[in-house]
Amino acid sequence: MKKAGSDHSTDWPQFFASALAAFLGVHSQSNYERDFRSGHFWPYILMGVLLLIFLVCFAYLLVNLSISYFSAAP
Repeated sequence: MKKAGSDHSTDWPQFFASALAAFLGVHSQSNYERDFRSGHFWPYILMGVLLLIFLVCFAYLLVNLSISYFSAAP
């Protein structure tokens, strides 16, 4: 939520978008500077950890589905 009188506060969709962009390596310099001016770093760490957990779970699921699909007897 944006606070009254604060032009650089960040809300959760922006935390997610910034963490996702940084995670993918496409974060712009202006957004990087905006994130560091916001004053809090825990939401970015939380989003990064959640994205990492999602990536690991997705890779695990994809590998298991691939193994079960390609190891099925014809």
